[in-house]
Amino acid sequence: MLGSATVELFTVVDEVGVGARCTYLLAVALLTVRRRWPLAAVLAALPAAVTGYLWLAPMFALSTAAAVLGNRLVVYACALLMFLVAAIPWCEEIRDWSMSHWVTALLGPGLFSAGPLALGRLARIRGELSLRVRELTESRERERLLVAQEAVAAERARLAREMHDAVSHHVNLISVEAGVLSLTADHADARQAGQRISALSSTTLDELRDMLGVLRSPSEPEPSPGLAELPALIASAGST
Repeated sequence: MLGSATVELFTVVDEVGVGARCTYLLAVALLTVRRRWPLAAVLAALPAAVTGYLWLAPMFALSTAAAVLGNRLVVYACALLMFLVAAIPWCEEIRDWSMSHWVTALLGPGLFSAGPLALGRLARIRGELSLRVRELTESRERERLLVAQEAVAAERARLAREMHDAVSHHVNLISVEAGVLSLTADHADARQAGQRISALSSTTLDELRDMLGVLRSPSEPEPSPGLAELPALIASAGST
């Protein structure tokens, strides 16, 4: 934009006086900061638009303001000002014009202001849509990661339950064998060893159950009692 406006400046600078040249230079110079100060660029381009020689700098300033500014009323006000100042040279001598004369006189200023306005707003809408699409893409990626993490957690819980079932089965067998040993062994040391093994087995089962309770979700059912809980179940059934 800046390069094109500069080239146009050098092509028309000899057609105007010193005052107009200064307004042209100011309008082209402020194009360098048009995104930071869009209103200043538009206001600086208004005097240049009056002469009708410099076109690109006012159009670039207006299109940038339409793309950068979020307040639509301010943008439309800038476009209206650009239209009015561009129409001044055509309407200096108001006479009894016909409708065709008015249309011809106002068509150029209308396109001069409406074209950059439409292009700027289109660029802004496109940028907003691109941002929205990027946000949706990032949101979908986060959802995908959450689903993957939930699947991994569910798989870990399933493996923990399977390990719990397998280990509990073997520990239950050990507890039963130890209980039989504590009752049928001939030596007191063997009976005591069986009692200790049975107690350790019960403790191990409790620890496994606690570990599974941490991994299990609240909606999952409690694990079925094993052989180690058989005496407690019989006692509770007898008390009822």
